Amino acid sequence: ETIEDTLLEITGLSLSDIDVNQSEDGKLGIVLSVSSGTLSLGSVEGLSFYDNNGVSSFYEEGRSLNIKGSLESLNFSLEGLLYNPDVNFNGSDNLSIKVSDFGNTGDGDLEEAIEIDITVNVISMNDLPQSTPIEDQVVFERFLISLDFSENFSDNDSTPLTFGASGYPSS
Repeated sequence: ETIEDTLLEITGLSLSDIDVNQSEDGKLGIVLSVSSGTLSLGSVEGLSFYDNNGVSSFYEEGRSLNIKGSLESLNFSLEGLLYNPDVNFNGSDNLSIKVSDFGNTGDGDLEEAIEIDITVNVISMNDLPQSTPIEDQVVFERFLISLDFSENFSDNDSTPLTFGASGYPSS
């Protein structure tokens, strides 16, 4: 659980696989994904990264991380996993974790991986209203003017805004 616009360190994640070291390269594949934020790892040492088509790529935080590495390297990278919700997002997001040992026991690839989902709750925070500059108004003496400033103010939280004016112009 985190507050809107606030980083969350996700703790307590670790992987285990009894036969991972029986494979030729001793590697696991993991795909981490969220829909309303970005993920970043605590460490990238000893890891390989892939795009959504399985093509080798460079590490960059994002909505989806497709990683291959040793059990030790993956667990070390998960120790510092950070979730950063999208700006002004609040509600529930789903952290999907899909893990594959690439068929080290039986047949398998990432499509036949174990998948777990973790709900990340992002608590709403009351954002300050925003404003744009108001143009100077000119009125002749003893004339009334009607002003509408509603287009100059907004609230990301869709909270109704109340306007008021006080005082008289000095002569």
